[in-house]
Amino acid sequence: MRNKSLLILLLCTASFYSQQNLKFKINGLQDTTVFLARYFGDKLYYADTAYSKNGTVVFNKKEFVGGIYAVVCPESRYFEFIMANEDVELETDILDFNGKMKIGDRPEIGSELFFR
Repeated sequence: MRNKSLLILLLCTASFYSQQNLKFKINGLQDTTVFLARYFGDKLYYADTAYSKNGTVVFNKKEFVGGIYAVVCPESRYFEFIMANEDVELETDILDFNGKMKIGDRPEIGSELFFR
């Protein structure tokens, strides 16, 4: 009984400290502020802010709500993605978000599948 209680306590503690990570590598992006926005109906609302370093932007939160999001870069350039309750890792280029999109470490799943 004591072992079960200890196991439950450890699992609850681990889930309390876990974070959902959204990582974007945007080639050509300068070090700047980048916004994460979420759709509510047909409008975008800011959900989080991060600072890009060497073209990499990371948003960390305990949990993001699933839905349609947009990564908003300077000059109101943005791309959209759908997120559930899992980590997201995308790579793209500032000059051609959709055409250069790669999903995680699987370049074979890219823009031709999701952005037609």
